[in-house]
Amino acid sequence: GTTCAELSADPAHCGACGRGCPAGATCVSGVCSCPAGQVNCGAACANLSSDPAHCGACGNGCDPGVGSCVSCVCGCTLGLTVCGGCNQCRDTMSDPDHCGGCGNGCNDREYCLDGACTCRPGLADCGVFPGCVDLTTNDNHCGGCGNPCTGMGGIGDECAGGTCVWGCPGGT
Repeated sequence: GTTCAELSADPAHCGACGRGCPAGATCVSGVCSCPAGQVNCGAACANLSSDPAHCGACGNGCDPGVGSCVSCVCGCTLGLTVCGGCNQCRDTMSDPDHCGGCGNGCNDREYCLDGACTCRPGLADCGVFPGCVDLTTNDNHCGGCGNPCTGMGGIGDECAGGTCVWGCPGGT
């Protein structure tokens, strides 16, 4: 069937048949018009200074669920920090990719605890490369930092269970 529409005032047929206005908009003289303080962002009218889906510009979305938009700038709620692209909110107190600050990543032997990269359980920070070491197996830090299993002249000196195991001189 055919439907009669007032193209100059019908928000479902604004200016042409089938051309709908975004939610919240009205049709005035065949043109979609958003309420004062809002702009047409395609499917919706948005307040660019406070809409987290259109923050500062149409389509500029803040982090879903924890992002907020204040004065056209994405921010984070719940004590989170905006890090990286796409306005992602991160907890710099526990995020291993942003530990203590955006972009400060922990290595694979560490985790983020209270904003500081910390050795994983069972590892100790001996302050030198490779950083966190296993004191039960590391030949340079056996049983404690700076306690090497070398210099006794043996072949096969090694750390086992946190104790240096000395090889025989000359390998015999």
